[in-house]
Amino acid sequence: MKKLFGLLLVLVGVASGQTITEFSAGITGFPLPQDIVAGPDGNLWFTESNTSKIGRITPAGVITEFSTGMSVGAGTYGIVAGPDGNLWFTESLTSKIGQITPLGVITEFSLGSSLASPQGITAGPDGNL
Repeated sequence: MKKLFGLLLVLVGVASGQTITEFSAGITGFPLPQDIVAGPDGNLWFTESNTSKIGRITPAGVITEFSTGMSVGAGTYGIVAGPDGNLWFTESLTSKIGQITPLGVITEFSLGSSLASPQGITAGPDGNL
C-alpha cells in the first residue's frame, strides 16, 4: 500500500512539473489514502480511510499521523483547508465532520444522523464549509 501513497504524491509532483519523489516512512498499517490538500501551514495533509487517521507531510518529506480525539473506525475520506486556518475532513463511517488544527488537535462534529456517510467537503465562498 505504500506504493499507492507514493503514486498519490507522484501525481501531485507531475501536476506541478517538479521532480517526482515518493515518501512512505512514517505511514503505519494499511492506510488507503483518499484525499490530499495543501494546508495553511505549508504542509500537505491527507486522509487515511482504512486506518482512520489524518496524515501530514512536510516539504522535507517527514510524515506524521494523527488520530487522537477521533472516533475509532471513522473512515476518514475528504479533506479541505478551511477559511479558519484549520483543516476539515469527513468521517464516512461515523457520520461526523472532523476538524484538525495545524498542530494536530482533532475535534469531531456529529451530523445528527447515523445514516449520514459524508465523503467530500469543500470551502464555500461565504466562509462556510
